[in-house]
Amino acid sequence: MDNSDVVPGEVKIQSQTPSGPLSLTLEAKQPIRSGNLIHKLAARAWIRDLEETRTRPGFEEFEKLVTALGLKYGLSSMFTSFVAVDQSGNTVHETMETRRIASQIPFGWGGFSQPIMMCSAPMMFGSMPMPLRGGGSGPDPAMDQDDMLCCNEMAPMPPPSGRAFSRKSAKMPEHEKNKKGSMKMNRKNKSESDEEAEGELTEAQKLQVIVDTQKFNGSFPINNSRLLQLFGLKDEKEVVEGAKTLNLSAEVYITLLSMEYLKSHLASFEEEWKLMAKKTEAWILQQKGITEEIRAKIKIDLQKKLGVQ
Repeated sequence: MDNSDVVPGEVKIQSQTPSGPLSLTLEAKQPIRSGNLIHKLAARAWIRDLEETRTRPGFEEFEKLVTALGLKYGLSSMFTSFVAVDQSGNTVHETMETRRIASQIPFGWGGFSQPIMMCSAPMMFGSMPMPLRGGGSGPDPAMDQDDMLCCNEMAPMPPPSGRAFSRKSAKMPEHEKNKKGSMKMNRKNKSESDEEAEGELTEAQKLQVIVDTQKFNGSFPINNSRLLQLFGLKDEKEVVEGAKTLNLSAEVYITLLSMEYLKSHLASFEEEWKLMAKKTEAWILQQKGITEEIRAKIKIDLQKKLGVQ
């Protein structure tokens, strides 16, 4: 169209198909659904073209244009998305679907090793299979009343330590018993060695203790046993006494100890604790009376408690 100010009243779509030319005429008016569809198709193509060339200058203008098109025509883009909301606020209650599934009880827990209708002792290994009585789907006419009683009155479910389990343990070779006993002894020795090495933490584990115990505001608790043990402290009372000698609160004292421990003993993990230390330092700056002299005394106090010369 030569005049861009004139809005067309209709849009004609033409296409070539194997059956011949195909054309469709739609009204191009905003209030009409078919006309709005044409606008949405054009807006979607425009948004796709803008997203493919988003690396060129003018990113802010590109973002505004894509957002405006997406909101106007309800289209999803890299800046717009839509979620359906039930404005009525009604709670949706879906019924629970249940079904019964037939399952066979294992033999060791009271189940049968062969069909229930047999009601006979289990077959021994290597014996001929016992033929089933009757070939039809109905009851066997040769089955007497005692057989039916045997099938209807099942014995109560025994515990798992039944005949199958006892037979297996009774026939266990002697060398298997010795092997089993040696395995138990190895597990016992291993557990004892683990208990002895439980107090010896690696540097990564020590860092994990400090990270796990840090509070939301950046300080550290005074009643965490793992943290106190890491700093060579016995209990909370010792924290309070150490804080009194420096005219500090117990929370400030344990927090300064934590920062000093990170710097002096876990310096190799500085990249890991740098961000959390920044949060702790911000909390320390909010406290009053924290000087470099106090920090130096904290360092000496920590070395004494850890036995570092």
